[in-house]
Amino acid sequence: MPITSRPSLWRSSDAESREWTQLNEACGVKDGGRQSPIALESENFSNFFLSHDPLHYFNYYYFDSFGPAKYVVRNTGTTVMFTPEGGKIPQLTGNGLSGRYILAQFHFHWGSDASKGSEHTIDGERFPLEMHMVFYNAEFSSLTQAVESRRFDAITMAEKEAEGKAWRKLEEGLRRVKEPGEAQISGFPLRWLIPKYVASGPFFRYDGSLTTPPCSENVRFTVFKTTAPISARTMRRFRKLSNKEGRSLVDNFRNLQPSNGRIIVETSQKYGKGDEDDEDRSENSSSSENLGAAVFNFS
Repeated sequence: MPITSRPSLWRSSDAESREWTQLNEACGVKDGGRQSPIALESENFSNFFLSHDPLHYFNYYYFDSFGPAKYVVRNTGTTVMFTPEGGKIPQLTGNGLSGRYILAQFHFHWGSDASKGSEHTIDGERFPLEMHMVFYNAEFSSLTQAVESRRFDAITMAEKEAEGKAWRKLEEGLRRVKEPGEAQISGFPLRWLIPKYVASGPFFRYDGSLTTPPCSENVRFTVFKTTAPISARTMRRFRKLSNKEGRSLVDNFRNLQPSNGRIIVETSQKYGKGDEDDEDRSENSSSSENLGAAVFNFS
């Protein structure tokens, strides 16, 4: 998985940036590049387009009563990742995405204290925790194939928040992977991680990259603007994780990257519909991304 190819030094420094460029030249900042994360500013009309009209509604499949049979939880030494297996794997369509997208995994970025942790900033503010849900275009057989395709309709990502019962399940996984390794927990509806007031709320949309090597620039980000509360107890669970060197696994976020004049869409109204298990529902689309990230921040 691309997320595991980070060097042992996580904090994004000049030295690390050079090391990443040696791993993959796409990680080097360059004119016209589409690297992530970036700073997101509300109604900054020099770079942002404020959309008052709905793009499309998100259509959710297997997010509610049906879902994965289990999650494989991995402490990679650089993050903690939850990969769905068995049962019904959540899928996403609509809202400007090209076709159907399948959940590959979700993972987290967090800080050593409450002043930092998120990769993106919103109106200059960082948050203690950011969650990335990574989806790949169903035209590909796996996330790896989508990444390697370099096609700009391979991945989509989103960022969101979780409710209490979801955190209890996630904490169970965190307790089992305090050191690098993997464990399993029983499945739960992904809807637990996506409260309706967030899923239907405003968001930013832009084209970017994986935030770890190979830094592939074929990701369409959906960054939800509404944050959710997270308890100090849960944050302590994250900060108790250790990396491969036996040190605390914290501050695992990349530095902000230049926007390079990219068009960034900011929605100003509430969108989104509930869970849909209707396989025949129409799938309006107009974009061309391979990978997607749904990004959620917690405070």
